[in-house]
Amino acid sequence: LLGASARNFVHAAGDIATFAPVSVASRGAAVKAKRDPERPKRPLSAWLRYLAEYRGQNKTMEAKKVMKAAAAEWKGLHELRKAPFQSSYEAEKKKYDEAFKAYTDSGKLAAWKRDPEKPTKPLIAFLRFSAEVRKQNPQVKMTEQSKLAATQWKALSPEAKAPYEQKAAVEAKTWKEAMEKYKASGKEAAFKEKTGRDVPDKLKAKKAAKEAQLKEKERMAAKKAKETEMKLRMKARADVKKAKEAEKKTKAKETEM
Repeated sequence: LLGASARNFVHAAGDIATFAPVSVASRGAAVKAKRDPERPKRPLSAWLRYLAEYRGQNKTMEAKKVMKAAAAEWKGLHELRKAPFQSSYEAEKKKYDEAFKAYTDSGKLAAWKRDPEKPTKPLIAFLRFSAEVRKQNPQVKMTEQSKLAATQWKALSPEAKAPYEQKAAVEAKTWKEAMEKYKASGKEAAFKEKTGRDVPDKLKAKKAAKEAQLKEKERMAAKKAKETEMKLRMKARADVKKAKEAEKKTKAKETEM
């Protein structure tokens, strides 16, 4: 029911609409991940329901004027008049919340954000040490734990740091090997394509192709210019040689006379 212009407005606290400008990103130049088709859709707010009704009753009115007029009427609308829109929204919102919780609990949300088959990058040496510091100081605030861990890590001798660094190095090697297999299997590419995360790679490849094409054109132009210059030099040399020969012949004739 709502046009593109209506979707560019955001419902604010159930009252009046505030304009949310469409960025260049949302117009297609943008890199935006796809939406999981299994993810429950959030219901329209009371305001947007009213806007849809108002738009239907004022089809001949310009989009900008419809939005402005509807916002003004909604702001001054009696609560009893708003109630049907609000109750419809709340009923659907309750169902949405339940569906979204089930969707999240199923692991589908997390699986859409990050491929569950992608190897998990191991912790670096310092973060391993920090985890121990946090366990040993649960009463300390998180920010203070980080400062404490940084201070203690800085004071450790190379020998004391070695166990953390060695374990991190071993796991990092294993992770790199696993990542290579993961990428080679095509799973990474499949996940990116499924979720729309392949768009940056495609844009990057397209940009690289254009740059390569431009460089090739520049290279060919430079080559052509060099060839032209060589031809001109050769012609100039030939002209000089020809002129010298003509001069030599002229002198020879003068001598004979």
